[in-house]
Amino acid sequence: MKKLKTRAVKITTGKTQAEASLKTTNSRSGVRAIALDTLIRIEDGERAKAAMSNALLQLDERDKRLLIELVYGVLRMRGFLDFVIDSHLKKPGKTLPLPLRNILRLGLYQILKMEKIPPWAAVSETVELVKATGLKGKGGLVNAILREVIRKKEAIELPSIEKDPIRHISIAASHPSWLIRRWVTRFGMADAIALAKANNEIPPLVLRANTLRITRHGLIDLLRERGIYARPTDYSADGIVISGDYSFLSIPDDLSGLLIAQDEVAQLCSHALNPRHRERVLDACAAPGGKTTHIAQMMGDSGEIIAVDKDRERLVLLEDNIKRLGISSIRIIHGDLLAHLNLGLFDRILLDAPCSAIGVIRRNPDIRWKRNEKDLKRFHDLQLRLLKAVAGYLKIGGILVYSVCSTEPEEGEDVIAEFLRQQNNLIIDDIPLSKGFKRFSQGRYMRTYPHRDNMDGFFIARLCRVS
Repeated sequence: MKKLKTRAVKITTGKTQAEASLKTTNSRSGVRAIALDTLIRIEDGERAKAAMSNALLQLDERDKRLLIELVYGVLRMRGFLDFVIDSHLKKPGKTLPLPLRNILRLGLYQILKMEKIPPWAAVSETVELVKATGLKGKGGLVNAILREVIRKKEAIELPSIEKDPIRHISIAASHPSWLIRRWVTRFGMADAIALAKANNEIPPLVLRANTLRITRHGLIDLLRERGIYARPTDYSADGIVISGDYSFLSIPDDLSGLLIAQDEVAQLCSHALNPRHRERVLDACAAPGGKTTHIAQMMGDSGEIIAVDKDRERLVLLEDNIKRLGISSIRIIHGDLLAHLNLGLFDRILLDAPCSAIGVIRRNPDIRWKRNEKDLKRFHDLQLRLLKAVAGYLKIGGILVYSVCSTEPEEGEDVIAEFLRQQNNLIIDDIPLSKGFKRFSQGRYMRTYPHRDNMDGFFIARLCRVS
């Protein structure tokens, strides 16, 4: 694979996209410069995966792993790292330029969390990054803070858990305090800590076999022939869990048409819908297509699946996945379901609604820093509007599955309860997951949590139209 070239670094702040490179032949230094650029772009609003995508395509496997570890590690532990930074400033609470704060975060993460990197090397590389970034006069500050932390890292003292439990957990587990407060109130302190800790663990790589082309066990055998060991998922009939430290980019290219990355609970959304051959199905917020393509393979690529999304860029991903998996029964429509599209009626509808994505923090650690409590009400209102809109496309006797990758009731139980109070022609229906539903059920709904189930946090409800 072609190695990423390094150039001279220049970092800019504000809403402009940061440019990063390096004037050194040391590829590890180059990766740190790319990590810095990526972190700045994420804080400017880019998604973490998108901000890293170009670099990941060019780096070799060793540097790719380092980049992912640095970026995702800093995003996971940002709250804790900022606490350490601020406690070593002469003026606590001082606003640091964004590049400088991210340089300190990178250096501290290597010192405190990456045992394979010698502390002296972390200091040296971080100070070099300051120089290459053009932050004149800041190398001394960075050097002093990092060396002080090395000397006293065993003595880092957090706020007392007895006196201020929310702040203690928030810093120790690196989550915003508003979210920790909610979880302590709902689940109790022990479960709140367990959930936050689970969000900081690297999740397993879960794939779904494209059963239109290969059986699940056939795919497991093929992967094992390549030295990649896997086992069947516990609840989804189509899923496999990869053993070891692999990303999707590690999967051989010639197997790409046989599989897709999809967490097990996301696969269970399609099983909850339980589509049948030759039915007409609507996937209401379809991109990037994990659930859409799963529905197609469950239907044997028969019938008609209408995949709607209003995000053109994500629809490109959907189209790519459809082509890669060799599916012909899906028709893509670019449109907004709130605009009353003329789609006809459907036997089954899946609404995997836009949400806070708090349930997938372990896969997208930047989400915790991009959300606030007011977002829950905003998403709740949008989800309710979408649910009302798609219900109008459902045949009598048809099935509607509503799902969100959120742990919060405002986006799950509260949406369904409010929707059913306003509708008299839909009722709650039992979810047909005989093996898994009892474990995940909360009443007649389904919920999963990372700390309890080692799956993403999801809410799933199944409705039936009766008149």
